[in-house]
Amino acid sequence: MESAREVVRNYDVHIDSKKRVTLRGATYHYYNVKEYENGCIILEPRELVAPTAVGRMTEEEICNEVLKGLKSAEQKTYSADEVDKILNSRYGI
Repeated sequence: MESAREVVRNYDVHIDSKKRVTLRGATYHYYNVKEYENGCIILEPRELVAPTAVGRMTEEEICNEVLKGLKSAEQKTYSADEVDKILNSRYGI
């Protein structure tokens, strides 16, 4: 079954001694690679995003959370399991 996408370029490549393939005229620096059992390899272009652009919390909110945690930590000792549960419930870590 052919893909509905139009083929822009079609060329043959070979794997070098270090098992690398050179992409001619690649427009992206990073690609997500998907390998299938039948030998097909799909490359999807990726653009990296600055870590600050990913977070939902502002610096002030992060500082407030840290201060709140430090104050409560002074009053109570947490086990590793309790810390994991807190991080999972609040941040999905």
